[in-house]
Amino acid sequence: MKTIIFLILSLLAFSCSSVQEEVEESKDSTDEHTPYDNSEYRLGRTQEQQAAFDALNRLQMSTDESNRLYSTFAGVSQFSFTADTSFLISQSELLIFMQQFVSKHCKNLTPIIQKKLAATSVLAQKEYKVLCCNNNSNFQTYKNGPPMIGVWVMPNILDSRDLLLFW
Repeated sequence: MKTIIFLILSLLAFSCSSVQEEVEESKDSTDEHTPYDNSEYRLGRTQEQQAAFDALNRLQMSTDESNRLYSTFAGVSQFSFTADTSFLISQSELLIFMQQFVSKHCKNLTPIIQKKLAATSVLAQKEYKVLCCNNNSNFQTYKNGPPMIGVWVMPNILDSRDLLLFW
């Protein structure tokens, strides 16, 4: 009986150490300079789309203040935000805004990582709908480009998530 218990405990210890070794090996094999894991396709997304979501996840965890940028499931009612206006922006336009946002709100990241994450984070789609929520009922048009104030809600990115930016 003691032999059986010893054998079972030995097998459990070996299996746990094997799993730990695999985890450590996978950590060692990744490039420590890569800020996100885009090595596999998920939910039918392209590698580029998954990289964008990975970059957004990293940015969400890297803002200087909590909840400056976060994503939710697509279509979740953002009932506390009423859009004053909405507009469409291209991927290249969003890149300009994301670079400014990340530079302003993710100062704990190095400039190189900021630039890389901002550039990757916009790759999910070619065009984005932005609901701008300023709580300013008089806001109707913008002459010098979209306002970088209030909250931007980008709904249904790849029919998978909504993204919120708190300027």
